[in-house]
Amino acid sequence: MKKIVFALLLALSTNAYAQLEAVATYDGGDLYFIPAKLTSKGTAFMYSCKEDWSAHKTWFTVFDDEVKIVKQAEIDAQILNYATRTITSKRKYFIKDEYKNEGYFLDEWTVTSDVIENKSEKNMWIQGPEVYEDDNNYHSRAMYLSQTLFNDDDDFEFARYHYDIMPLTYCAADDKSNGITNIHMSFAGEECDNYTSDYDDELGGVVVTLIRTKVYGGVKNTGIEIVSLDGEIKKILPGITSLGTVVAINGNYYVSAYDYQLSKYGLYKIATATTSLSKVADTSAETTDNATYNMDGVRVKDDTKGIVIRNGKKILNK
Repeated sequence: MKKIVFALLLALSTNAYAQLEAVATYDGGDLYFIPAKLTSKGTAFMYSCKEDWSAHKTWFTVFDDEVKIVKQAEIDAQILNYATRTITSKRKYFIKDEYKNEGYFLDEWTVTSDVIENKSEKNMWIQGPEVYEDDNNYHSRAMYLSQTLFNDDDDFEFARYHYDIMPLTYCAADDKSNGITNIHMSFAGEECDNYTSDYDDELGGVVVTLIRTKVYGGVKNTGIEIVSLDGEIKKILPGITSLGTVVAINGNYYVSAYDYQLSKYGLYKIATATTSLSKVADTSAETTDNATYNMDGVRVKDDTKGIVIRNGKKILNK
């Protein structure tokens, strides 16, 4: 009797295990849903998105309604090879009387370093706008993939930041269109980016060395690009450097987007057939995007160590 009961339990447990067994390969990553409205043939899909910043790769796996794999893609980070020219200038200021804030300059500005370097950045910044439907039956917290939201075809596409490689004649600090206001320190009316100070026995006081640094070249975020899972750049949307919420009303799709050149958010209508945006409204005042950039004007993670720029201000992340 005990053997019969044990065999029955074993059969039931085996059957339950079989029902839970995976029917497709799934290697982790967040799961998302593409509703039928956003697909070319009106069929809903599910997909996983997994990013590995250390490996500089992103993986997408698209499943159909039977949880069978429709498309898998391993996307390498976009490599941006560029050059920078860093010019450092210095000038010394002697503090004669620190209590009266008096002193005088010991020399003129002198270039102490002029260095050209070849550098490389890896662009993995995939845009993930939220999507809301007007019938309230769908909401995605990170809408990466679509077939019709950006382009009405059978390809699955995602949005990625677009960067232009700038020539060595370009200086981000002099570019007022990038929305960055350079905050400088000042000694006796002379602005500088940094300074050092030492006591001079011969002069009998503190000598402050003012330091100015200008970086030329580098890369600049100038738009959004629409990329297929095969790596083809289908379209570049210039000027738009950040996508916000996508809202569908009566079959029309609208997206809030940040214009870096104007430092304003705008409301745009998405033309899916031509993969274009047409502005229908914008904010009346300048605003901030809360993004973090390094000293070369390249967007970085918010917790990147060192001096970074956020909302036009230099910040030291320790």
